[in-house]
Amino acid sequence: MMSRTGVTRRTTRRAYLPIVIGPIVLAVCWIVIGVLAGAQHAACWGGFELTKVAGPLALNYRLDPNVGPALPLFGYAAQSISAYLLLFLCGLIAVRRRSRTTLVAISSIGTAIVSLYFCAAYIAAYRDLLDGGMFCDLGFELIPYGGLILAAVVIVVGTAVGWLIDRRDMAGSH
Repeated sequence: MMSRTGVTRRTTRRAYLPIVIGPIVLAVCWIVIGVLAGAQHAACWGGFELTKVAGPLALNYRLDPNVGPALPLFGYAAQSISAYLLLFLCGLIAVRRRSRTTLVAISSIGTAIVSLYFCAAYIAAYRDLLDGGMFCDLGFELIPYGGLILAAVVIVVGTAVGWLIDRRDMAGSH
């Protein structure tokens, strides 16, 4: 049903796709890494315990290493979800501007691309976690930054493509 602004509920719901799918994808990736690290005794963390994972994260976030596992892990999760939050907010802007093409490019395609990145990045980082070494957890710690950068690139490209398609459609209708 069309509202008075011309935007359907279905279109508006599409803007929420990154905020719904993103945490699910991240949770599945983290659960799989946790199960594999525990089963294969990841050398980087000496098995899988939340305190051993949170310790290096606490140092990266400039927290006291003895702060406990909750705050660093929450910070890592929030940083990871921020890529999806950025897609969500830009999707809402596209809905407000009534640009369905841009909304599809950002919400649907952008969520798929960022989700594939997170899955591939955690698969690639797992080998370092398993083998250990001086910088074994560096890839794991940098994954959220890459997701945020990729989300920003997807938004810029999706907006440009949506604008070009909308412009072409408008020129063809005149």
